[in-house]
Amino acid sequence: ALSMRAGTLVGRIAQTIHAYPTWSLSTRYAAAQFFDRGREPARPARAQA
Repeated sequence: ALSMRAGTLVGRIAQTIHAYPTWSLSTRYAAAQFFDRGREPARPARAQA
């Protein structure tokens, strides 16, 4: 619902930084299910240093 209202892609929402890690992870898992990747989370937007 959020992506449709904001006009963004699901993958972009998955890459968003959220206030609570559990919310961030659940969003990544939801995006992974949308893209049929099972429970593998979406890749981070930037490479971690």
